[in-house]
Amino acid sequence: PSANRSGELSPVKAQHVFKSLQGRVAWILDGGKCTKGLESTILDLCDKPKLLRAGNWDIHHLSQIIGPIECGRDLEPDQRPKAPGMAYRHYAPKCSIRFGFENPGLNEGLLAFGPCEPPGFRVVKNLSPKGNLEEAAIHLFAYLHELEEAQVSRISVMPIPEQGAGIAILERLRKAVESCEHS
Repeated sequence: PSANRSGELSPVKAQHVFKSLQGRVAWILDGGKCTKGLESTILDLCDKPKLLRAGNWDIHHLSQIIGPIECGRDLEPDQRPKAPGMAYRHYAPKCSIRFGFENPGLNEGLLAFGPCEPPGFRVVKNLSPKGNLEEAAIHLFAYLHELEEAQVSRISVMPIPEQGAGIAILERLRKAVESCEHS
């Protein structure tokens, strides 16, 4: 999921890599669709363990192994990112994205989560109808790509629990929303 130009959606299949890096690389090896969907967890272990990017490894599980982990993902205005995904613009589709699903527009897509899908959206992609966060993580970037390819004007996002894989999912979505707000 890291074979893309900075700031763009992370790829989960070779076609996405080609779309992002077309003309910039000589070869793309197609190893099939990503099985996890998200980029790796990145920790800074230079001093006290510090989380730089949430990923497939559950941060609570990691803290049981290595002890307390600080959150180090917030950058000071003049600070260089220590890890991929910390940059201001990242993980963003070409269309705007918002949290919430009230008052959908005519050409709006929905990134749903759980068994209830509100009506009124042109395209709906449900990360996990059963509310499974690991399943949602696997589908996140694939469904964002599909919504972008459907040329929706905006993507609305239903609430996702901030626990387990939900931490990493929300981190990616918040970066995408920030990107839309500041572009």
